[in-house]
Amino acid sequence: MHEGKTTMATCEHPTWHDPIQGYFTDEDIAHMEFLFDLSDYEEVVDHAEEIFQSVDEGWMPPDEPWSKEQVACFKKWMDAGFPEGQAA
Repeated sequence: MHEGKTTMATCEHPTWHDPIQGYFTDEDIAHMEFLFDLSDYEEVVDHAEEIFQSVDEGWMPPDEPWSKEQVACFKKWMDAGFPEGQAA
């Protein structure tokens, strides 16, 4: 299960595996599966601009909007070129 929680300390050098992938809960993944797979690195990279706009405007995820820190971390990850990192 994906927790969807982080701190800014975790976001110093964000990667897909820590903390970005964890931002997408199982519910988020299921809700968006008709468009793309939020659990798949390549699909998230391919749709990063759309995802960023959605979370920045607060209409995604549907149950609880991301914090400003999570939105900023996702943007930082995008700006860094979408580093994948290592799986835990």
